[in-house]
Amino acid sequence: MDPGHPQYEAERDGPFADVVPGLYEQADRIVGETLEKLDEETLLVVMSDHGFTSWRRSFHLNSWLRDNGYLAVRDP
Repeated sequence: MDPGHPQYEAERDGPFADVVPGLYEQADRIVGETLEKLDEETLLVVMSDHGFTSWRRSFHLNSWLRDNGYLAVRDP
């Protein structure tokens, strides 16, 4: 998928190598079709909570919240 990623293995791409780019093309087409239906006064906002770059590390929000005193766990 991403030849620059440290865990990239070309042999794993196989028949699925074009799946994600194809999904991006489909999403782009849907956004384009939607924009054509909107008037000039309408603002379309498309956002995502992930996918801005390749994944190279993780962040566990609940662990951070707990470790910094923002989250407490109790036994019911």
